[in-house]
Amino acid sequence: TMVGITSNATTFTMEALIRAMAPINTVLSALEMECDVDICALESQERFATQIQSLWCNEFGPSKRYLRNLLRRYIHKIDASEVEPEADRLLELVIKCSQVSDALPDATETGYRSFSIQDGVPPFHIRVYSQHNDVALRLWEAGGVLAEYLLEHPDLVEGKTVIETGAGVGLTGLVLAQCCSVESVCLTDYTALCLENLKHNIATNWIGPPEVITQGFLDWQVYARDDCRELLSTDATFTYFQQADVLLAADVVYDADAVPALVTTVWRFLSQGGKAIFATTLRNQKTFELFEQELKRYNIQCQYEDPVKIDHLPNMFPIYHVHPRSDVRICTMQIPETCC
Repeated sequence: TMVGITSNATTFTMEALIRAMAPINTVLSALEMECDVDICALESQERFATQIQSLWCNEFGPSKRYLRNLLRRYIHKIDASEVEPEADRLLELVIKCSQVSDALPDATETGYRSFSIQDGVPPFHIRVYSQHNDVALRLWEAGGVLAEYLLEHPDLVEGKTVIETGAGVGLTGLVLAQCCSVESVCLTDYTALCLENLKHNIATNWIGPPEVITQGFLDWQVYARDDCRELLSTDATFTYFQQADVLLAADVVYDADAVPALVTTVWRFLSQGGKAIFATTLRNQKTFELFEQELKRYNIQCQYEDPVKIDHLPNMFPIYHVHPRSDVRICTMQIPETCC
């Protein structure tokens, strides 16, 4: 049995937490649980340093800033216990860290959050821009929950063509392509850097037929326009949107100003006879209420999954450190046949 931080019967080792760029306190707690001796003892120092060293030059490792901050926090813990940093590897890392700039956060700095979710499935390496102000370049809780939910209910997407709006870094869609036997999935977003990062994450993680997982530009403001069919008549992503069976979205209900265009886009998709599955983290109650009001205005029916069942899904991703999974709502949307 592995020793580490446990959540919903899933155990995450220190290594798994570091690879996922989990909060530093969580990582150090896992180290403490894994060690048979004091966390600051020489044996623990060696264990910690070996793990950091293996990731320092790893092509798919966390950002240097994250590893440096983790090392500094551990050194501070050692100093506070009045024990000397003795492990040779740890001292080598201190020297390496001193060569990393202490400059202000760099918006262009990248790192990988990596996850091993099933035996026989290669780890997912998701590139993120953790210092960037574009929210689409980071990983959010609802994306992990939606992936976990569909892994438990693959029949919802198996053999279907799927399109994801607001796909961000692409974790959910990559999991679907790798583990849920979808016919195809198109990951969409709208900022140039996000689309470039999506392309990178697909290339990094997908080795199957290229037509199974693609990425494209989708702007709700354009899709909500009455003349969108004329504007987008030759657009490949819009063609896919019109033909897809399932629309997915995770953590897209956060900007009240964008909600009307988002819901109009959802309505346009559902009016073709499709189904939508949304995962939403409850951050701002007023924004969520506005979203529900807009859905009612379009006569879109929502069926919410039991929050208790969501919180008891197998926990594949150690990312629920700010908002617990109990804060995430999953709903399936359709337009009643009598209204179509």
